[in-house]
Amino acid sequence: MRALGVEISGSDSLLVILDGTAKDCNIELLSPSRLQLPAAGLEVDQLMALKKQMLEVLKSNKVECVGIIRADLGTSPIRAKVECMIQVASSEASIPCTLVPQQTVAAAEKRKVSAVAGPDLDQALRGISPGYLRKAARCAWSVLNAKQ
Repeated sequence: MRALGVEISGSDSLLVILDGTAKDCNIELLSPSRLQLPAAGLEVDQLMALKKQMLEVLKSNKVECVGIIRADLGTSPIRAKVECMIQVASSEASIPCTLVPQQTVAAAEKRKVSAVAGPDLDQALRGISPGYLRKAARCAWSVLNAKQ
């Protein structure tokens, strides 16, 4: 299964694909792996342009499921809107989208990956460069783990 993990940082969407299962998967870094909110003028135009970009990413990379690190209570309005537009793009592409709690991603980092998949995959996720993509990768892994 091809799972896209998304971490939203400010108005940037950080993207990583894991292809396989939670026990054995390949890490695919996309180009670009960071989608910035387009500078299209009005905020609604920017959000619609982002949705279009995300649809292209989903289709061109043959994504089968999406995981987004869920916004928490102190989130900025633009962060929540970006999350929503990614969900809409997933829905339009008929791809299931899961909101992954921050705690689940933290558990994957601390113990879950090594417990389920072993130290090799855990080390591979820790070695992702650039490092800002590691949370998105663990988000994708959490979606794969939930699908088992």
